Amino acid sequence: MKLFTIALVVMLLLIVTLGFLVVRAYNRLVSYRKRFKNAFAQINVQLTHRYDLIPNLVETAKAYMKHERETLEAVITARNQAVTAVKQASNSPDDPGAIQRGLTEVPLLHLHRHHPFAFRVCGLGQKLAWTAGIAVTVFQVLPL
Repeated sequence: MKLFTIALVVMLLLIVTLGFLVVRAYNRLVSYRKRFKNAFAQINVQLTHRYDLIPNLVETAKAYMKHERETLEAVITARNQAVTAVKQASNSPDDPGAIQRGLTEVPLLHLHRHHPFAFRVCGLGQKLAWTAGIAVTVFQVLPL
């Protein structure tokens, strides 16, 4: 009788231990499934957020291209004015102020002050990098 009781207690402990291990394994699988679903939900949120940012990025690039076009046109105009001033000064070599009068109309200082180098590096670069998910180093802009 005593041997039967000991065998019954050992079997009962084995069954309880096996039941505990099965419940623990099931709970671990459930937690893994939740983590898996959460990870894919986070990826979906990030992709949706990036997709929503694409129109902003396109508008920023358009504004940047417009500014670059305007700057290029202003540089071309300034160059043409400088060439014209040099030609006018070469036509009248006796007049020392001819070249200065021609070059005072050239807006080089305006071009230097309004060129948004910081916007180019910090604005568009960061948006591109953030949209692509890449860490980017922002360069410090030194005044010329």
